[in-house]
Amino acid sequence: MPYSEGRIVHDADAHIMETPTWLRDHADPDVRDRLPTLRYPGGNELRQTGDPEEQQRDLLAAFERLRERHASPEWQAEDAAEIMQRKNFAATGSFVAEDRPRALDLLGFSSQLVFNTFHNRRLRDWEHGDDLDLAYGAALAHNRGMVEFCSADHRLLPTLYVPLCDFDRAVTAVEVALGMGAAALLVASGCPPGHSPSHLALDPVWARAQEAGVPVVFHVGGTGDLIDDAYFKNGLPIPPDFHGGEENFRSVDYMGIPGPPAQTLATMIF
Repeated sequence: MPYSEGRIVHDADAHIMETPTWLRDHADPDVRDRLPTLRYPGGNELRQTGDPEEQQRDLLAAFERLRERHASPEWQAEDAAEIMQRKNFAATGSFVAEDRPRALDLLGFSSQLVFNTFHNRRLRDWEHGDDLDLAYGAALAHNRGMVEFCSADHRLLPTLYVPLCDFDRAVTAVEVALGMGAAALLVASGCPPGHSPSHLALDPVWARAQEAGVPVVFHVGGTGDLIDDAYFKNGLPIPPDFHGGEENFRSVDYMGIPGPPAQTLATMIF
């Protein structure tokens, strides 16, 4: 029996879990070697798949073993019973695209709007760097990876990233993203470097999205530190984050989440 049945449910905040070389695998040769492989320093994403330290010693080999485990009849036999318990890289369809339709069936969802998990901060940092080729090349690699993953099922709706740091390239990036089949255009929830997101030269970006009937979306996080680190220095140990690890939100900085998107939206409206 699906987790949700008898009603139409559209999941507006679903994610993939990017493997260590995911971005590099989808990048053009001229930027590939400048894209570092992913590490998972907190280890929280690996806790349900084995010992995090052991997996970290050779991530590529660890993920080969994990992919084989996900494909095993023994693992798949527990999919239905574990659909709400398995998280991160243990979750069905989290990084193996062909498994995601089964997860959707078990959840009973009509669609999922799909975001990356680990790249918003990286994409933002490259956008704020001094190498436009890297910023837009990384965004293109991200978008290819999202489209490829979501091609596994029509219910998977990819969000494709558009850097706003360069006026002309932003317009081109939107056109390319729309041509790739973007279900939504993802932009950083903070300010681009050197100009406002409401700058008149970006009007063609929003016009292309409007003409295509494709929404522009933000995702929380990825814009730098939300609050002053001193808020955590209260004489007590810093508690685990909401997921039991170290790298995500806690109750204090959780309250800062709405700030960057609210500021960006206000800038564009008023």
